[in-house]
Amino acid sequence: MHNYAEVRAYLEKEHPDWLRALTPRHINAPADYWPQKGLAVSSVNAAMQNYVSIHEHQTRPNPALAAVHGQAALLLHYDVPTYYVSRELLAAAARTELPNDMVFEAIPFPFDALVFMLPKGSVRHPTDGDCPFLVLSRTTKGQALSLPIRDLDFSVKAEQDAVLVTTYMPEAAFNVTYYKSVPLTLGATIKQAFQKASSVPFSLIINDELADNAEGVDLSAEDFVEKLWLLAITLLLIMVSGENLVEHGRLEKRRKPKSGEEKPTEFWSPNFLSRLYKSANLTEAGHRSGPTQRLHWRRGHTKSQPHGPQLIEKDYLDPAVQGRTRLRSKRFR
Repeated sequence: MHNYAEVRAYLEKEHPDWLRALTPRHINAPADYWPQKGLAVSSVNAAMQNYVSIHEHQTRPNPALAAVHGQAALLLHYDVPTYYVSRELLAAAARTELPNDMVFEAIPFPFDALVFMLPKGSVRHPTDGDCPFLVLSRTTKGQALSLPIRDLDFSVKAEQDAVLVTTYMPEAAFNVTYYKSVPLTLGATIKQAFQKASSVPFSLIINDELADNAEGVDLSAEDFVEKLWLLAITLLLIMVSGENLVEHGRLEKRRKPKSGEEKPTEFWSPNFLSRLYKSANLTEAGHRSGPTQRLHWRRGHTKSQPHGPQLIEKDYLDPAVQGRTRLRSKRFR
C-alpha cells in the first residue's frame, strides 16, 4: 500500500500520459483548495487496483474503486465539470434540511457526473484527514464505463440505477477512498431512498462551527460517508436552484499539442459555486451587528398534486416551481 504522495510521484514519472488523459482542461484554482491533480491521481489509482484485481487475481474489483473508476469515465464525457464551493456556502449547505417529499429520481442533474471541490480544512475525517472533493454521479444499471488510458482501457459495469458519491483522502497514511451508493427506486422520495440505504438519520448536521472555524470540522468515522452523500445532494440542489450562484470559468490559453498528443492543452479559470456569496449577517468590516440568524438554504418548493384515475397519482415536483429555492436570513433591524 502507498500514500497519495507516492502514487502521484510514480504516475508523474512513469505514466504522465495517464494523468493527462484524465485532465482535459487545467484549472487555475485558488491556493486554498487541493490541486486538481488529486482527482486524476485518485481515478488512475482506482483503475490500476481494479486491473490487478480483475486480470491478475481474477477477482471482482472493490466496489469503492469500481465507483471511482466509473465516475472518472462519466466525468470525461463532460470534460470533468468541476465547481469550487465557497466556504460560506458550504457552511449554509451543512445546516440545510433536505426536502422530505421530493422524488429521488426527479433530482435535476446538469451532468451525469460532476465534482465539488471543497476548501482545505472545511470537512475532515477524524483519522484520514482532509476531504478535498466530492464526486457526484448518476449511473444506469448495466452501463459499461472505461477510461481512455492505454493498458487500463477495460470497463466496469454499473450494478444498479443509483446516485453515487465518492471522495479520496490525500492525507491518509495509505490510499483511502470512500463511496456511498443510494439505489434509485421508482417513486421513492430522497428520504425513503436514503434511509433504506443508510444507517444515519435523514439530516445533515455538521458542526455549526464550520462557518467560523478555519481548522475545519471532524465528522465521526461511522457516519462520515453518509453525511458526505447528503452534503453532495444538498450542494447539487443549491446549484440548480435558479439563484445564478455558478460563476463559469473562461478559457485563458491553449497550448499546442506535443508530438503524439491528440488535442491541445487548455487552461481555464475555475467554475465557482457562490464565490461572491457572503453571510448577510456580517457588516463590511466583518463584524456581526444586531439580531441575526445563521444562514441556511431553504428547500425548494415542491408540489404534490393528485391526478389520474380516482386521483391516485401525484406529481411530487412541479417543474414550474422546481427552481424556486431561496437563501433565507433575518436582515438587520
